Amino acid sequence: MPILKDLREIKNIKLPKSGITVKVRDGVLAQDIEEIEKEKGDIRQILVLLTRIIEDWDATDDNDKKLPVTVENVNLFSIDDIKFIQESLNFVKDFLAQANPQGTR
Repeated sequence: MPILKDLREIKNIKLPKSGITVKVRDGVLAQDIEEIEKEKGDIRQILVLLTRIIEDWDATDDNDKKLPVTVENVNLFSIDDIKFIQESLNFVKDFLAQANPQGTR
């Protein structure tokens, strides 16, 4: 019998601006989409998406205490770091390729 489980690849990505290393799941599940859809506004949805796919990170506060992966903390990422995460994930590349097949605009 097939086993139903989370098969998403985990990638370690070092962010260029903050220097934070994030462990990111390369893909989303139905439950992730359900949580994202509850949010109003595109930016808020992106922040929630990031909290759903970031499994772990080495981000700390001023007292060297590890920070939880929350919308409030992810909100401190620079746009460059968010774009870098996006560009590093296969599921985003696959989605963009489907949305804009070669030779079309």
